Amino acid sequence: MREPRYSILSDINDGIDRAKQGKLALYWQRNIEHEYRCKKVTPAEQQAYTDLQDILAAVPAAVHTIVPPVDL
Repeated sequence: MREPRYSILSDINDGIDRAKQGKLALYWQRNIEHEYRCKKVTPAEQQAYTDLQDILAAVPAAVHTIVPPVDL
């Protein structure tokens, strides 16, 4: 009996949604990349991964702003 095939498409699509908001953590970027590289992907997964990479290249990374102290 064959095992059901795991699809990373839902993870990639979730990553796309978060990346558009600038909220995709580096951990999840690397996790998706690892899963993508370690399995034989379908054409839909390949296209979604390419779309994610394009979005990540266009959206600036989260910037940590230091708020200066206020003199009272």
